[in-house]
Amino acid sequence: MKRKVEFFCTAPGLVDVFPIEPTTKHVPRWAEKARRQGRKHKAVDGMHLSNCPGIFMYITLGWVVRSWHDIYFKKDKHVQGLGWHFGIPSPDLKSMLNGKDCIQIQGMDSPLFKDLFPTPPWANPNIIKVNTPWHMVAPKGLRFLMLPMPYPDVDNHDFYATSGILDPGYSSDINVQLYWTSKKEEGTIKAGTPLAIIVPLSENKIEMECRDATVKDRNWLKKQTAIKYLSFSYLKEKCKHAYHQHFNKDAK
Repeated sequence: MKRKVEFFCTAPGLVDVFPIEPTTKHVPRWAEKARRQGRKHKAVDGMHLSNCPGIFMYITLGWVVRSWHDIYFKKDKHVQGLGWHFGIPSPDLKSMLNGKDCIQIQGMDSPLFKDLFPTPPWANPNIIKVNTPWHMVAPKGLRFLMLPMPYPDVDNHDFYATSGILDPGYSSDINVQLYWTSKKEEGTIKAGTPLAIIVPLSENKIEMECRDATVKDRNWLKKQTAIKYLSFSYLKEKCKHAYHQHFNKDAK
């Protein structure tokens, strides 16, 4: 039986302009250049970068999550702790996230993180969380890796995503946490900029669909929110059971 992953979106129009896409559509420019050069020069004994399976399999795995809106940034010493100001094109974007902020700062000086979470010495000591209107429906038992963009071009180093396991049963939300590494004083991450990749932990072929949210999808999001608020500690296993009852109850 074919396995399928569905990405659904609660923001109107996003599926049409900045969908989640296969990583093969976002191969870095240097890799395309290496492939052309490898074909042209027919490297001796196959000793050419373009023949490295480790790199070239990696840069074509999974699907790309992109920034769904412009993100303006400016260095600002008056912003306590972070030292950066982040802006979005319109406050109305929050309504597509059920009132959540589009950009959240997870401060490393918080008791939840301080002296616990390792931050690279070349990155800002805070995590930038980009909340998106994307969610995932996946078969029972299938989990995913969220990883930074693999081997990006040299002009795409303002940030890189943290790594982690994505289990849609625990939370179907797709949000991206970023280490902020920019050396610029000011700039804009344009809508459509690749942020991270999602890779299924499976050797089987996985079909993918990207679509707008249905009534059934929105009903699940209401359930998920309600379950999260039932206890002081997140009822992960109960949420996971409810998720698969909602989406995979009739699956063989």
